Amino acid sequence: MSINIDLFGKNKLVILSFNHTLICIIFICTQILLSCSSINLDQQPGDDNYGVAPIQDVKKGKTSNIDPSDKPLIIESPIAPIDFDRKQRIDNKMLLYKSYEPSIYFDYDDFKIKKKYQELIKITYELMQLNTQYTLRVEGHSDERGTTEYNLALGQKRAEAVVRAIEQLGVPRNRIDAISFGEEKPIAVGSTSKAWEKNRRADLTLK
Repeated sequence: MSINIDLFGKNKLVILSFNHTLICIIFICTQILLSCSSINLDQQPGDDNYGVAPIQDVKKGKTSNIDPSDKPLIIESPIAPIDFDRKQRIDNKMLLYKSYEPSIYFDYDDFKIKKKYQELIKITYELMQLNTQYTLRVEGHSDERGTTEYNLALGQKRAEAVVRAIEQLGVPRNRIDAISFGEEKPIAVGSTSKAWEKNRRADLTLK
């Protein structure tokens, strides 16, 4: 019996095994070199960012040792404090304003503002200064005596008289509206002197 040993085939397997091992060693060494190249060599042991790879700044082409775990600082805009003193002044003025109804009454066939209503004019002005969002509507009225056209014109004169008084104190005209209803909207019904007295008026409405 003869035994044939394929020495060439055996040697071929040994060579292939050796080549495979060599390739693996080269690959491992390459990976080690690449990982070492990403570490900042200027850092010293004990630094906070020691061992952390620098982050590339794409725009400037620079590197910086930024910890990726750091969160951006968010600065909140401050909330404007509430002016409680100003609010209290507005509330107090509004109480005075409402105590006048608020309306201004006129003599028969007249549109002059009496002195006793100067305080209402002043309070209205102060409220509009404290709150610049306020606008004023002034409605002029008359009693039933006279023609419709005449009473409409008289009511307009009464409304405009109030507007001019407040405007002279410093309120812009574009914040005040004047309109006349003449005898169309009486608050007192009847043909008596007391009813006529109540209907000769200008009503003020802040809104």
